[in-house]
Amino acid sequence: MTSLSLAIKGEAETELQHRAYFDLENEQFYLGETTKTVTRRIEAFGPLLVPLSDVLFVNSQDGDRELLKAVERIILSLREQSKFGNTNRNEAIYGERLHRLGTMLTRHALCEEFTDDHEEDAFELFSRLNKGGTSLSVLLCQSYMAAASAHDLRQ
Repeated sequence: MTSLSLAIKGEAETELQHRAYFDLENEQFYLGETTKTVTRRIEAFGPLLVPLSDVLFVNSQDGDRELLKAVERIILSLREQSKFGNTNRNEAIYGERLHRLGTMLTRHALCEEFTDDHEEDAFELFSRLNKGGTSLSVLLCQSYMAAASAHDLRQ
């Protein structure tokens, strides 16, 4: 989550290497310094490489309106730079991609809820999700469960 929060911060808030971009043409995500080509496109303000911070409004109370304004601004900029081709055939496609991009974090996540005290179930789920990452210890699991019951977080 920390990496994601860095990736969607604005240009002034984080370093290029941590910022994330979406390539409208190829439908690919890139971090700022993934390759020299990506870095050059960012430095040249390549219009088809959109910073996620321009379309993701995570903490905004009026995110839908801000998203519509951002999509309109980006589409207008692409139109001015003739990035849709002679027949403007990509305008609707890019608009749809930008809208999907801007709403990707509003989806409901599937969550597994454990209603019993069987730590083995939590260990099994964690090991399936966390291939090669941080290990989950019995002590850590028990402390989470104690905190959850103390603060009634299971509801």
